[in-house]
Amino acid sequence: MVQVRNFSDSLDAHLERLNAHIETEREKPSSELSSSREIVKRSLEKYAEQVAPLQNVSVQQTQYSVPVSQATPISAGSSSLPNYFFDSEIAAGIKEEVSKLVESAFSEGLEKAIMESRKHTAFVQDAFHDALVDKLMPELKKRGMIR
Repeated sequence: MVQVRNFSDSLDAHLERLNAHIETEREKPSSELSSSREIVKRSLEKYAEQVAPLQNVSVQQTQYSVPVSQATPISAGSSSLPNYFFDSEIAAGIKEEVSKLVESAFSEGLEKAIMESRKHTAFVQDAFHDALVDKLMPELKKRGMIR
């Protein structure tokens, strides 16, 4: 039987490396009261630091001036964006960039998406991490990497 996958083969290797960070983070005494989501987000941030240290990448200063009211509506159910994107006046350009970065992580690999995210503002990077954690949680649970 042929297995259908909606992500790149390289994502498997990247998830294994991310899992090593998750295990390290889980062993910290400060993580006892943390949710799995918080542990995964901190682990992803540590993973990102190894892939693309902040000081080596210049930040793209893009102006996102399209108000949400003029943007094409994005359905929360079909989107890869964090919930807070739908409760605020975040520009459509930022939403598009974060969505592209998440899709890139699954199609081209986690490391490439992280490298690309480092070209954006800190807000876009954080939103990308939030969105990516939300998308990765079911896969990490399925693989037994988190509870």
